[in-house]
Amino acid sequence: ADLKGRWNVTVNYFNEESEQVFFIEEQDGNFLKGNHQGTFTTNELNGTIEGNEVKFQSSSRMVGDNVPFTFSGTVNGNTITGNIHHGEYLTSTFTAKRHEFPKTRQKITVPVGPPLSS
Repeated sequence: ADLKGRWNVTVNYFNEESEQVFFIEEQDGNFLKGNHQGTFTTNELNGTIEGNEVKFQSSSRMVGDNVPFTFSGTVNGNTITGNIHHGEYLTSTFTAKRHEFPKTRQKITVPVGPPLSS
């Protein structure tokens, strides 16, 4: 599967949900590389894909804290679902859906002439 692109990720923690984003910029065979935009930080994302099984690693590093994200899931079309291991912070689940850009197109007009203010 070609996973390059933007993925909108919903993380289900024990008490809440969080909207996050994967930006997968490179796919070299089975190896993936990109960024994971979490709630508070954006970090490097590295991963692998074998068949429809995917694994990613990211780490949210803040002053005095480090929260690891080890994603393991299954790709099914434009959706990835699975679990996240957070080290001492236990586990959560996630669903990632490929971002769909708007299909509408509109003409862009650039204003011309003198400024409207003095």
